[in-house]
Amino acid sequence: MGGITMATENHICIAGSYEIDKTDPSGYGETIEALISKPGAKGVVLLLDYPDVFDSFLSAVENHQYDEREFNLVWIIPDIDRYESILKAHPTVTRGALGTATTSPQISNFLLYFQDLGPDDVNSTSNPWFEQYYQTKYACDTPGNNNFGVQCDQSDATDHGITKQLSGPGVPLVMNAVRTLARAVRSAHSNLCQGTLGFCEQLANVDSNTLINSVTVDSFTGYGNIPIRFDQNGVFIPQIDILNFRSDGTGGYALRKVVATTDLSDAVPAMITLWQNNVPITTEHVISACTAPCSDVNCQVQDDVAYIQGDITLAGMFAVHYEGVTPHECGRIDLSGVVRLEAMLYAIDQINADINILPGIKLGTVAADSCYSAIQVKEKTLAFLGKADFSKGIAGVQKLPTGETSYIMGAIGASLSSLTMAMNDVTKIPMIPQVAYSATSPLLSDREMFPNFFRTAPSDRHQARVMIEIAQTLGWKYIQTINSDSAYGNAGVEAIRQFARTVPDLCIAASHVIKNSYDNDEMDSLINQLLSRGDARGILVFTSNTDSKALLGKLQQHGLQGNFSFIATDAWSLDVINGVESVAAGTIVVLPYNNPVSPGFISYLTSIDVDNNARNPWFRSYWMEKFQCQLPGEHSAYTRMCEDTLTLPSEDAMVDYVVHTMDAVKAIAVAIDQLQRQKCPGTNDICDSFLMSSSEELFEKLRTVSFASSSGVGNFNFDEHGDGIPSYNILNLKKISTSTYAYNKVGDWRNNVFNMDVNNVVLYDSNGDVIAYPNDRFESDCSTNGTCAECARSEITFAHMGGHIEIPVLFGISERGETPLLCGKVQSKQVINAEAVMFALDKINEDENILPGLTLGATIIDTCSSPQRAMSQTMLALIGDNKFGNNPGNVMAVIGGILNNVTMEMLRITGSVEKTQVSFGSSSVELIKEKYPYFLRTVPIDNWQAGTDRKSVV
Repeated sequence: MGGITMATENHICIAGSYEIDKTDPSGYGETIEALISKPGAKGVVLLLDYPDVFDSFLSAVENHQYDEREFNLVWIIPDIDRYESILKAHPTVTRGALGTATTSPQISNFLLYFQDLGPDDVNSTSNPWFEQYYQTKYACDTPGNNNFGVQCDQSDATDHGITKQLSGPGVPLVMNAVRTLARAVRSAHSNLCQGTLGFCEQLANVDSNTLINSVTVDSFTGYGNIPIRFDQNGVFIPQIDILNFRSDGTGGYALRKVVATTDLSDAVPAMITLWQNNVPITTEHVISACTAPCSDVNCQVQDDVAYIQGDITLAGMFAVHYEGVTPHECGRIDLSGVVRLEAMLYAIDQINADINILPGIKLGTVAADSCYSAIQVKEKTLAFLGKADFSKGIAGVQKLPTGETSYIMGAIGASLSSLTMAMNDVTKIPMIPQVAYSATSPLLSDREMFPNFFRTAPSDRHQARVMIEIAQTLGWKYIQTINSDSAYGNAGVEAIRQFARTVPDLCIAASHVIKNSYDNDEMDSLINQLLSRGDARGILVFTSNTDSKALLGKLQQHGLQGNFSFIATDAWSLDVINGVESVAAGTIVVLPYNNPVSPGFISYLTSIDVDNNARNPWFRSYWMEKFQCQLPGEHSAYTRMCEDTLTLPSEDAMVDYVVHTMDAVKAIAVAIDQLQRQKCPGTNDICDSFLMSSSEELFEKLRTVSFASSSGVGNFNFDEHGDGIPSYNILNLKKISTSTYAYNKVGDWRNNVFNMDVNNVVLYDSNGDVIAYPNDRFESDCSTNGTCAECARSEITFAHMGGHIEIPVLFGISERGETPLLCGKVQSKQVINAEAVMFALDKINEDENILPGLTLGATIIDTCSSPQRAMSQTMLALIGDNKFGNNPGNVMAVIGGILNNVTMEMLRITGSVEKTQVSFGSSSVELIKEKYPYFLRTVPIDNWQAGTDRKSVV
C-alpha cells in the first residue's frame, strides 16, 4: 500500500495490479498476457517474496507465446540482490531489470565471537534460549536432556549459520539500536552531568525529547561502519543501492550498482542499460507512459461532483459506487451511498432555509465519489483542497466553477474508517474540521493522530464492550473471534480482546482474520479452523457486509447450522443474511441506535426524480438501478425503459447513518455560525477577522455544539473524544415461520448501562430446535474442565545484564503459540539477535570514550511475537515490581519490537509514560512522529524502497 500511495503522490499511474497464485503456475499465462496487453506500461514492479515462485514466474515469462510481439517489459524489483542467481537463469527476459538493495555490512568481530560459542559458554541468565537453539541446530542433547539421543560436542560447532545471518540486515540493525541509545545517553550525560564521571541525579530525570534530539541533530557511525542518520521526524535514513542487471563484460549478465543514495531527490544517473526489441539501450530512457489522450480507465480520475454553490463550502466524500477492479476504477452503484449523499444535500438546504444558522450566508458543497478506494479519496480531496489558499486562516479561498469566490471551512466524510483516514491525511494539512458520519474504528478517537477529526457515529470500542457483556450474560467462557482485515475489523476485534482481558473466566480460543472473502480456499480454511476449536461455539464477529455474507454462505455450504452462535455488529443486516438465515438464526446483533429519519427528509427523497435533481450527477444511475430500467441516452444493464410515473418509496430513506450524515453537516454549520457571530458581531457578513480565525478556534466551537438532532428526537453532542454519544439496541434473529426470520429487540445499552432480558433470547441447535434461555443454555466452554491450552499462559523468560542504566529489550525470540498467551518454538535468528544485544553492550561498556564511568544494562524479554504479551511485559518492565531483576527507576528507554503490530502495542505503554522506544524491525509508515513522538528506528521506513523504485521510473 505504501508503494501505491507513493506512486499516486508522484503522479505515476498504476495501469494494473495483478496477484498470482503461487500454488497454480498454470495461471501465470493470463497475468503475462495482461501485462503485455498494455504496451505503453513497460515498467512492472515485481513483488514476489518466495524465490521458487519468482523462478517459476520468470520461467513462464520466458516460455510464453508472444506471437511476433516483442518482449519489452522492464522489471523493477525490491531487494533485487536476493534474486541474482534467478535473474541469471532467465537472461532473455530479465536483462535490463532494475531494483533496490539495502546496504548490509558484515560485523566481523561479532562473527568471530558468536561462531565460537557453545552451551558451556552461555549461562541461562545471559541467554536462556541459547541451549534450546544449540540443540535444535545440531540435533544433539546438552547435559540433562535426552531429545535427540546424541550428546552435543562443542567442537562440532562451526559458525552456527551466523555467516548467512550476517549477510542480511538483522544483526547490524539490532546492534545499532543499542548504539543509538548509547549515543543518546552519552550526549545527555555530557550536557547534564557537567564533567562528572558516572551516574548523576540529573541523568536519572532526563526526558525523552532530550534523548531523541541528541541523535537527530547530526549523524554518527554505527557498527559495521554504517552511517546512522535520522531526519527531524525520527525516521532512519538508510543507504539504498540501485542496481541494474546488465552485461558483465564476459558474455553473461550480473547486477551492477548504479548509485548508492540516502536522498530520494537524487537523480538516477543515465548509466543504466535497458532492453527494448532485443536491443540494449544505454543512451536514453525507455518511455513507460499512457499515450495522450490516455484512454486507460485506471489512469483517469472520475471528476463528477455533486454541487451546491455557497459562500462557505464543505467538501464531501461518499461511497456512491462500489470498488472497481483497480484502485482507479469504480464498480456498480451503491444505492445507500446515494441516499446518504442526498441526506447531505437536503441538510444543506435546511440550513440555508434556517434564519437562525448562518443568516445571510449561503452554505454549499462539492461532494465526490470515493468508489471505496483510498487512493481516489486522497486524489479527489487533494484536487479540491489543493486549489484553495489557506495562508491567512481557517478559511481556504477558492474560485468556484462559476467564477465566484467561496471559502472552504470543513469536510464531511468518508464512509468506511479506512477511507476516512485517507481523507484525513489531506484535510489535516490545512487543518480544517472533518466530520464523518459512519466511520466507527476506535483508532479515530486518537486526538493526537487525528486532531481535526470528529464524527457523529460512536466508536466501535463501545460496541465491542457490549458484545463482551452479551457473551458474559449468555454464560460463554470459551469463544472465537472473526474480523475483516481492515481498520474497522482489526481495531474492533482488538477492542474485544481488551475488554475480554477484564473478564476472569473468559478465554479467546482463537482469532481469525478474513483477508479476501472472494478466495474460496481461504474461506474453506477458515471454516476448518473454526471447527478445530469446536468447543468454542460462541463467536464474536467484526466483519464488513461483504465478508459477513461470504462467511454465512460458506457456513451454509458446509451444513453448519447450529454449530456456532454469533454476536455481530450492524454489518449483519437483513440484506446480508438474506438467503442464509438458517445459519444466522439466533445471532445477536449490536446495532447503533438510529434515531428515526425525519418526515421532512422522507418527503424530500420521495419528491425528487431524474428531471428535478440535476445537482446529483449519479442520481440517474441510482434511478435505473433502483427500478431496473433504462433512461434515454444512458448506458444501463437493463433494456426496459423507465416509466414516467415512477416515484421513490419512503422506505428508501430508511438507510443507516442518514441521520448521522445530516447531523454531521449541521454540526459544522452550527460551529461556523457561532464563530462568525463571535468574530463579526452585529453583521451577517463574512468579515476578515472571521476568515483569519485559527483552526483551534473553530475546533473549540465544534467540540461544544449542542443542537436538536436532524431526526427531530433529542439533542446531538460530541463526547470528550469528538465522537457521537454511543447508544445501542440489542437484537436477536428469531425464526418466525418455516422461511421467515426477523430481528427482535432483546436489550439495549444507554448511558453506559447494559440491559438485556435473557428470557427473551432464543438460540438454535444443529437440528434447528430452540435453545431458550434461561432454562436452556448454548454451551461455549472448554470441555477439559476449563484448562484448555489456549487459555494457559507461558512463563515469562528473560535475560538480564545489570548496569547503571537499564534498557528493556523486547522482541519475539519465540514464535507465537496457539494463542496470544502461549509461546511457540525458539527462532534461531532472534537467539542470534539476543546475543548481539549483549555483545553490543559489552563493547560499549568496555569503551570509556563512549560512556565514561557508566555502564548500560539490559533485560531481554521474549514477547513470543504476541502483541498482547508485548504490551503487558513492557508495562512490567517500565512500571513493574522488579519482576525481571531490573530497576524500573533507572529505565531511560526501551528497545523493540520487530513486528509492526507488536511495536504499536509497546508504544501504547512507552508513549503513556513518555519513554523513548527504539525499534530495529518495524518499518510501517503508520509509525509517524505525530502519533509516536518518542519513537526511533534503525530500519528503513517502508516507503523508502518504494521511493527508490519510483526513482527508477520517473
